[in-house]
Amino acid sequence: MNNVKSGVLGAKRMPFQSIPVVDLAPLVTGDGASVQEVVSALDYACRNIGFFYIRNHGVAEDLCTGVVREAKRFFSLPEEEKLRYNIDDIGTHHGYVPYGSLIIGGKPDLQEAYEVCTEHPDDDPDYLAGHICYGPNVWPEGLAGYRERVYDYFEAIIRLCRTLCRAFAMALGQPADFFEPMTRRTMSQMRLIHYPPQTHFDDEEQLGIGAHTDYEIFTVLLQTEHEGLQVRNTEGEWIEAPPIPGTLIINLGDMLERWTNGRYVSTPHRVINTSKGDRYSFPLFFAAEHNTIVEPLDSCVDEDNPPRYAPVQSGLWTNKMITEVYEYRAQARDRIPNPERAVAMSTAECFMPFRDRRLD
Repeated sequence: MNNVKSGVLGAKRMPFQSIPVVDLAPLVTGDGASVQEVVSALDYACRNIGFFYIRNHGVAEDLCTGVVREAKRFFSLPEEEKLRYNIDDIGTHHGYVPYGSLIIGGKPDLQEAYEVCTEHPDDDPDYLAGHICYGPNVWPEGLAGYRERVYDYFEAIIRLCRTLCRAFAMALGQPADFFEPMTRRTMSQMRLIHYPPQTHFDDEEQLGIGAHTDYEIFTVLLQTEHEGLQVRNTEGEWIEAPPIPGTLIINLGDMLERWTNGRYVSTPHRVINTSKGDRYSFPLFFAAEHNTIVEPLDSCVDEDNPPRYAPVQSGLWTNKMITEVYEYRAQARDRIPNPERAVAMSTAECFMPFRDRRLD
């Protein structure tokens, strides 16, 4: 382990228990007698930290090792082969994101990635309307098993997300199926990310990925053995969130903070590859349907805590945030509407058409 000990990027080392570990077994197995204990533990973590590890989550180990293996296979391809699936040429949120194509901290982030979304056919109405997280995925040719193993993992995480949604709904005083109709056609996306060894640690504007919050409801993250994830605590200190074997990490996103009127927190985080090796990680961003209007729940509003957030359309919010940081969306930046105005705008006013999907 090669920790950064000096400069603006140093992270305070704390026991991993500072980010709680929640055992999901009762939720996964349906053990009703213990479900409320899990719900309470999740509620505590969501209110106070916005991050937590989960174990006994029901995602098979071979699915986790499979997606890691496939990512390493793809990222080891020659650059010209990877660029056949360049997101810049595809124009929707699918495919390969080359180095320099994501900018969060002020300078290009030190990573390459591959974007996978919920699979939809090429005649899907949302896809045809230009919603960038819908439609068919782009899969590399010549990598036998890549599509199956990556998407099997994706679907397993989506099932886990639906289980977590039921727990969050119960914690918020809602029916257990509260989120189901608003996430049925989820805009969820997953990033397969490769962080090469980082050679400098003194530039806060250029990290593996700069400090940010996630846009969607929540994120499920699989990490490999190399450290790098850092979470900002309530005192403004950067705390390491190292990999723990057998666990996944959950962090809340902007949509859940808005839905809960700030009761649950979307916590800033960043990645600095402090190891001397290649780091891989796999965040899946669980999202609502495109047209879902997110506004504070009645159960999270009272005289002492009036509504803090205006209603937003989920799809426009995500579209706007993606457009601000991905270079392939540069031409659309001055045409993306404020998502808080989306409730009064027509579909035609809200969306711009994407470029033709071509791989040649």
